[in-house]
Parts: sequence; structure tokens; C-alpha cells
Amino acid sequence: SWENPPSTYEEMVEASLKEQNILFRGKPTFIGLSSGTSGANSKQVIYNPELMKIFKRFQMKIGSVLHHDYGINPVFDKRIGWGSLPVLDTDENGVPRGYVSGYMSTKSPKLVQKANLTSVKTASLTDMDEKLEKASKELWGQDIHFLP
Repeated sequence: SWENPPSTYEEMVEASLKEQNILFRGKPTFIGLSSGTSGANSKQVIYNPELMKIFKRFQMKIGSVLHHDYGINPVFDKRIGWGSLPVLDTDENGVPRGYVSGYMSTKSPKLVQKANLTSVKTASLTDMDEKLEKASKELWGQDIHFLP
């Protein structure tokens, strides 16, 4: 039992990064940052290996819905992968921290990643001019169209 238990989500996140077995069993493996659109600061979402497994299963299920309902095959149909930087830094405990979209796009099943027309390295670039230059080279000559 805690002398002063966390009373807010922010306090719970802070405590879980310092101690094990608070939000879930074991240590956090990633701190996901929201885009911060609802305020000045990004919200932190703590991930562990089990949550990562759930995310991958969710991706595969969404892929099967896309295939069944829209004829899109996430394994073979080529697409542009465009995410934010996967890891920005690490916290004081060495846990990597970055934007959820960028990190999760690098954690997609390898089978699905093969269909990305842009490399993870290019999609992760922070300099937009460099990102567009490299992506345009990777995409040159590809048949690109929008989904209905």
C-alpha cells in the first residue's frame, strides 16, 4: 500500500515509470505521446509488451476487414507509409518516448511492412524537406492512387 497513492492519471503515469506493477505487470517498454492537440502538452500513454501484442493483433484484424469489405489486401497492396518520428528521446529511466503513430508504424508485422512504398527510415525523418525529397525518390514510377 502507498502512503500517498496517485490521484490523477498524470501521477499514475509518473509512478508507473519509476516502479513496476502499477498500471500493469512489469516495466513499461514505451511512452507514447499524443499529438497534444487538446492542450499545450502531449499526454503520455504507457505501453508494455502485452499492449504491443494487442496492437499487432488489432492491426491484423483491421487488415482482414479492409480485405473483406473493400478488397484491399494489406499484405500485397502497396501503400505510402507516413509516420512521425518513432522515438524522440528516453525518460530518466531509459524508457523510449515518442509519438504513438510513428512508433506503432514501425511495430507493424513485417509481413505488412513489406507493402509500404516508403521506407521506415524515410517515414521517420523529422526534416520535412528531406522527408519529401527521399519519399519522392522512393515513390518515383509507382502507380499511386487514392482509395475510394
